[in-house]
Amino acid sequence: MGTDWGLALQVVVYGFSAVFLVLVILMFSVQAMSAVIMGLEKRGKEEAGANN
Repeated sequence: MGTDWGLALQVVVYGFSAVFLVLVILMFSVQAMSAVIMGLEKRGKEEAGANN
């Protein structure tokens, strides 16, 4: 009863693929939230400048 290296390699590939996919999704979500926050800050500064 030996090690099934094909299955082991498949698990490793699936694991790394899943981690890579999660990190890519995280990167895009952080970039999107950053753009939203920067837009809100810019809008807030423009409104504060218009009130003075």
